Amino acid sequence: MSHEAAVRSVSQGVSADQLYRAESMRLLKRIMFVVMVLTVLLVLQNQKAVLIQLVDHPIAQLKVKGEFKSLKAEQVRGSLSGVIGSGFLMTDLLRIKARVEQLPWVHSAMVKRVWPGEIQLTVQEQVPVSYWNQNSFINAQGHVFSPKAIDLNFELPQLVGVNELHSEQRIEMLKLLGHINSEIKQYGVSVQELELKSRGVWEAQLNNKIQVALGVIHGVDNRQEKKLNAKLERVGKIFTNGQRIELDQIEKIDARYPNGVAIKWKKVSLVAGDNASR
Repeated sequence: MSHEAAVRSVSQGVSADQLYRAESMRLLKRIMFVVMVLTVLLVLQNQKAVLIQLVDHPIAQLKVKGEFKSLKAEQVRGSLSGVIGSGFLMTDLLRIKARVEQLPWVHSAMVKRVWPGEIQLTVQEQVPVSYWNQNSFINAQGHVFSPKAIDLNFELPQLVGVNELHSEQRIEMLKLLGHINSEIKQYGVSVQELELKSRGVWEAQLNNKIQVALGVIHGVDNRQEKKLNAKLERVGKIFTNGQRIELDQIEKIDARYPNGVAIKWKKVSLVAGDNASR
């Protein structure tokens, strides 16, 4: 082997060794970088609460937004005692939401942080569409809510039924109430109270205080709707026919019969001393 060939061979051997060592160092640095990143992430995960506490600051304000008629913003803030002064970052927003939504007049609530120290609540108030069993309200979703004091000044109908009814069944009651009212408004009356008794028997009280027995109603599908409408038409004729009927003396109309109605009259005491009943 000539001298020049020997030099080239040594040079190639040195270059390959250097390349191998350089590649190994790059690989080692990558491994060390990954290990370091994982270590930092692990520390941050385990010490997250401690680190947050170091940079956290107290909540200074609770802001309540929404359009209210029966609910007051003070009631919402009053349900969140202990939140003011607690950690802005550590406070559990889901827990705040749950506490607010326990208020009877609250339908739903959204909660968010507003830097630097405010908790903002957007509250949707319950909208009652009917009274329920003398001591509660029902919303359009059929959910019952029971404020401590029931305001009787709302112009709402009254639904009466067993408390074990599901929200879907109460929605069906609302649909039936709406259907009956749409059919009888032409006679100048409306339903003031609709009651579902045992065995699916329905009874209504009109705004003129007359009770109406409707019997069993299986929903308001096409077939049942025709039967119900026929009953309501027979009841309506009592209020619109030309005969002299003393409506204020009617106590109850029984519309369960297929071709007519029966009328129960109030007992009338005459001033002259003779007792008569119709």
